[in-house]
Amino acid sequence: MFNYTHEVIINSNVGTLTGNKRIGTYEDEALGVKHLVIERGGDYRQDLIFPRGAAVVFKTPGYDGVLATATIAAPASITAGDVLQLSVFVKLLDPAAIAEYAYPNWASFGKPILVGFTHEDGGVFADELIAALKDAIPYNNKFITVAKSGTSVVLTASMFGMEFDGIKLEKLVEGTCDGCIFDRYEPVEVTVTTVDTKVPFGTGEKLIENYRFPTYYNTRYASINSDEAPVPGALYTMYSFSYDSPRPGFGGISGVGEKVDAVTRHIYWVKNDVVTDFDAALTELGITPTLPA
Repeated sequence: MFNYTHEVIINSNVGTLTGNKRIGTYEDEALGVKHLVIERGGDYRQDLIFPRGAAVVFKTPGYDGVLATATIAAPASITAGDVLQLSVFVKLLDPAAIAEYAYPNWASFGKPILVGFTHEDGGVFADELIAALKDAIPYNNKFITVAKSGTSVVLTASMFGMEFDGIKLEKLVEGTCDGCIFDRYEPVEVTVTTVDTKVPFGTGEKLIENYRFPTYYNTRYASINSDEAPVPGALYTMYSFSYDSPRPGFGGISGVGEKVDAVTRHIYWVKNDVVTDFDAALTELGITPTLPA
């Protein structure tokens, strides 16, 4: 028995060996089945694409990522001399991605930001908040960036997978209790608009990151072909399927005289301008790719 995953990146439908199309099909008249042929990829019989008789091929289009943002509008209820405090929690969708986001309470994983400032007479709320935030963000780890948009402040995450949570603006007020005086913070009504993050999929940059280019293996004499390297800025569609191929002839000793099958997993990252040709080849085999639900 044999089980492995085979991955190939296709940037063009022009074959390097013959100059013909790299992706094609042909009819096996002896067996009465069609084959999908990919130069430097494989030769696949339609009836052996798993499950047999159904030939399921999964198709997942790539998409660009979105960085999370939070826009904090200037509140109307503050006056000169107010002491304000803004709290923001920056969290990761995948807590295990970066160890430094581990948080002491072990209930959350993220980076808390807490800044305070005084709203001066004639001061601009956005400028005052931006100055306070820039003082709180480490110069060597700008995990968020801040910018002014009109009278609002825009926080932008520095990487995909980060989100903003628990944004709260408060004002320092004086309280009393049986002759004592104490200070406390009360919430200030403020409008916060957030845009959720979206982790990219199938981008050239993501493929480079996932496959660790360049590495020793990919820079040595037996490296991948240059035309199969991920292209930064390009989008790819992932096609994946399992191939169930029986061993010809009799089984060996390890098969105890029984027939042995090789079940392999095949993944093709197809550059978006080649997707039409890949789909056309599947159509010739009578296969309609299965898209994400």
